[in-house]
Amino acid sequence: GKYRLLLKDVAPGAKVLKTVDETDTFRVNTGFTDKSRKLKISTVVAKVNLKASVQVQQTVEEDRRHAIEACVVRIMKSRKTMEHPLLIGECISQLSNHFKPDPRHIKKRIEDLILREYIERDPEKTSLYRYVA
Repeated sequence: GKYRLLLKDVAPGAKVLKTVDETDTFRVNTGFTDKSRKLKISTVVAKVNLKASVQVQQTVEEDRRHAIEACVVRIMKSRKTMEHPLLIGECISQLSNHFKPDPRHIKKRIEDLILREYIERDPEKTSLYRYVA
């Protein structure tokens, strides 16, 4: 059955709704009694603000883009030249403490760094990258 451990305070004449708003207040039902020692109290699931979650997702993606680019530049600055698979593997191992980067995203960031002339492809071997000082 349903137990009323908490009572929702409602304005006089207002209808009691099953939904919960941020402005709702509750009070403890002092007349509540039960024979069992343990009670399961279900929680109210908060409504997720779609606009806020989209903005958070965009911010996280932008932060990860910067982290991937910084990682690639840091690696290339120390190694000067590096093969594509080794660079992807090194990025994943360095960034795995923070998040699990997708190799496709790393490749996109490498292409962007090539366009911005931070690194370049080797003319003879296209899978080899060189750091541009």
